[in-house]
Amino acid sequence: MPTALSDTPDLFRKNSIPLDLALISVCPADKHGYFSLGPSADVTRAAVESASVVFAQINTNLPRTFGDTLIHNSEINHFISQNEALPIHEKPAISKEDRKIAEIIAELIPNGATIQAGIGRIPMAVMEKLIHHKDLGIHTEVLTDAFLPLLEKGVVTNRYKSYERGFSVCAFAIGTKTLFDEIDDNPAFRFFRVHENE
Repeated sequence: MPTALSDTPDLFRKNSIPLDLALISVCPADKHGYFSLGPSADVTRAAVESASVVFAQINTNLPRTFGDTLIHNSEINHFISQNEALPIHEKPAISKEDRKIAEIIAELIPNGATIQAGIGRIPMAVMEKLIHHKDLGIHTEVLTDAFLPLLEKGVVTNRYKSYERGFSVCAFAIGTKTLFDEIDDNPAFRFFRVHENE
């Protein structure tokens, strides 16, 4: 069913796509009975709220994240414990042409800007070219490994964001184990569901 990712929660909520069963992955619960959806708040949170039955796979390999990812055990009907490795999205090879395009784009981005970047060669090349910028903020649909050097070098401070100032915000994360280790139990990152229309 062709649709924008941002429209999907609304389709669930209005029962345009009725959900009898939501199959989700969660990391182990904390001492208060809260699980985390890990690197995926996007439409998963809406699925949990809309489904008649929620079945959760508890996976110790899932990073614990904060934001719209926390789910109390009372919201889940059935559990199974099954550990499996997370899917890995390796960094793409960047060409000379990609880097030239990225150089032009990076020159248009001022210090203090809030950035969003997708998956692929050009977004990764742009992130590389932003390494000498200052006080950038992250508010993106997808968080990838491309953001990590900017965080490590202090280029990203989230100081001048108008929303969720001080925090890196995303809907989901795709990348390598390095990225998943960085977001694990790290309150500097906040994962939120994608926009729901009113």
